[in-house]
Amino acid sequence: MLLAEPAIRMLGGDAPSRFPVLKGSPMLRRSLLLCLSSVFLLAFAPSSAFAHHATVTATVDCGGSVAYTVTSWSTPDEDHRINNSVNVTVGGAAAGSGALTAANGYAFSGSFQLTQPLPASVTVNAAYGAFGASGEYGSAGTASTGALTVPPCPTQPTGSIADISCSSGGALATLGNTGGGTATIRITKDGAVVEDVAVGAGATETRLVPIAEDTTATITLSSGGSTLASRTLSANCNLAPAVPSATIADIDCATGGARVSLGNTGEETATFTVTAAGATVATVPVVGGATASQVVPITENATTTITVTAPGLATVTRTVMRDCVAPAAPGAVIGGISCTDGGAYVIVTNTGGEATTFTITVGGAVLDTLVVTGGAQATRLVPIAEDTTAAIVVTAPNLTTVSAQVARDCTPAAPTPTPPAAANTAAPDAALNTPMASEADSLGNAAGAVDAVGVTELTPVLDAVATAGVSDVAAGATDELPFTGTSDLRALLVGGFLALLLGVLLPVTARRAERRARTAARD
Repeated sequence: MLLAEPAIRMLGGDAPSRFPVLKGSPMLRRSLLLCLSSVFLLAFAPSSAFAHHATVTATVDCGGSVAYTVTSWSTPDEDHRINNSVNVTVGGAAAGSGALTAANGYAFSGSFQLTQPLPASVTVNAAYGAFGASGEYGSAGTASTGALTVPPCPTQPTGSIADISCSSGGALATLGNTGGGTATIRITKDGAVVEDVAVGAGATETRLVPIAEDTTATITLSSGGSTLASRTLSANCNLAPAVPSATIADIDCATGGARVSLGNTGEETATFTVTAAGATVATVPVVGGATASQVVPITENATTTITVTAPGLATVTRTVMRDCVAPAAPGAVIGGISCTDGGAYVIVTNTGGEATTFTITVGGAVLDTLVVTGGAQATRLVPIAEDTTAAIVVTAPNLTTVSAQVARDCTPAAPTPTPPAAANTAAPDAALNTPMASEADSLGNAAGAVDAVGVTELTPVLDAVATAGVSDVAAGATDELPFTGTSDLRALLVGGFLALLLGVLLPVTARRAERRARTAARD
């Protein structure tokens, strides 16, 4: 009340005059003054102590995973929402830290994993510092979620059944529960309940289910009406000896080797050892009454001895060869000269299945080796120099040698020069009118005959001479015809005689004819 009255005086006047209600009973006046004092204190108290704060929310699942979110208080003054120091604890353990800024929308989240065993409940606290970018608004404090209940997880039962253990006299059943709470798992044998086992959260239990020798039983594990595992097992611990057998088949080209078939008509397990060329390929156990097989890889064109051994088995052995690919079928062709490419082409082919190697030699020296796969061909140019002949040979396994002599003559020979024409040395016309007694004397009767009959009369003479020359040639079986450039003596003599006769008779005949024409003209 003492605080209220100064406040009333600040408004002007004294309390009774300004507020008539204060003129009532003392009790009423004291109550009213108390209220006014409280309002006065609230009005002058620092407002930031009540306005600036942070909140924290969180969830927890049955596995103990806690997810939390810290959020700044809501206000239009964005700078008042900034808090650069917030630390989160879960159940008193540090869980993370962060800041409340405009960049993250004034909120951040995190998670925390509780350790086993899980508590019944957990509390998440967020301790924050002063608000404002520099802490200028004060208001540090702590926000809390209060106690959060950790919910129980549903049970997740599991189960498995092992093989018969002869030393234990039965089969071992393993029971588990990866969920929460307690799972009840029922064990039955041939439909009869053996035991109901309670398995706690995260726990594992084992139970031995007895099975008598030489009997068969079906064991089933179930929980909540759902089957977890079921097996039918036979106890046969006093086993009869193994009775192994083995056969080695032919090459199987599809699998790339020979298949070995293994069998055991006994009860105990038979262990087979398969070897190829002395090296162990595989060790194969075969239980009683079962069969197995093993492929022994063999490379193409290889021969391998396969051996199979086992306790109580007479050694089984066989030598097999793999021949799954057709042999090579080589062929080769040597082409003629190619002036454009400067040599001869060699074409090699292989129409078989396996690859083969061709060797090309020129003049006895290896030019190239070509590997040609099945169904393919290859071409090789053999260079040959101008005006030379190359001896080309192609060889390959199972190929009859192919060879050829190839000559290159791609540049034409230079033309033979034409000799110059002989100069004209004929005598002047006056000399034609002068008788040549020496001509008549040298030719005798033949010249007179020419003069008498004219130029046409030379034909029988020439025919006679030609006939004499041909008959001379025909007389010698090995003689060649005249004028062929040979060294036959008779052909040269006949040719020379004909040339001499023509050289004498033709000028004489021409002169005689000219004189007769002139005489006729004068007459």
